[in-house]
Amino acid sequence: MKTSIQGKICPASSVGIHLGRRPALVGVLMAVCWFTLWAGSASARPDAYKEYEIKAVFLLNFTQFVEWPEGTFTETNTTLNIGVLGDEAFADTLQQTVNGERVKGRLLTIKRFSRGAVVKDCHVLFVSRSEESHLKELHDLLAGMGVLTVGECQDFSTCGGVINFFPQGSKIRFEINPDEARRKGLKISAQLLSLGKIVDSGSPKERH
Repeated sequence: MKTSIQGKICPASSVGIHLGRRPALVGVLMAVCWFTLWAGSASARPDAYKEYEIKAVFLLNFTQFVEWPEGTFTETNTTLNIGVLGDEAFADTLQQTVNGERVKGRLLTIKRFSRGAVVKDCHVLFVSRSEESHLKELHDLLAGMGVLTVGECQDFSTCGGVINFFPQGSKIRFEINPDEARRKGLKISAQLLSLGKIVDSGSPKERH
């Protein structure tokens, strides 16, 4: 289930509220901090469905902390398109999460891609772990394109990806490769960078 905070979505259980009640307005950064705490509060690693929900909420919030290259959006009413490569179950959860939501005035839409399909018209692309053996090919295809790539594969952020989810005990955390973001013409806010683990393209920093 979800509830809105200044137009942003967060799981109701993450802020300890009852369904149908609207929490006090807070800054976007505080909302993301809630997601981080909620993701790490379980006594065991989340099951697949709960993991999808957490990642979907994170993904939605990532879009609020990223600026795309100038000229990416040709019109003020252009949609912000999130592509999902692979996992249909995650695409379903993400669709429910972003349904009717807007970021910076742009309606969010979901595009689904299967392996071998031409990935186009995406501002964000989530790469499922099922595509791990095809990462190099994928990143070569996306080279020079201003696409925020988000994955959940080992070393995704050190071989061309921008943001990567990884498990840490009972937590779901994320790491960011700011150098790769710059190569794609993306600007990630300092607020988001402060919440993720920073890696570079050469070698990931040790995960603690």
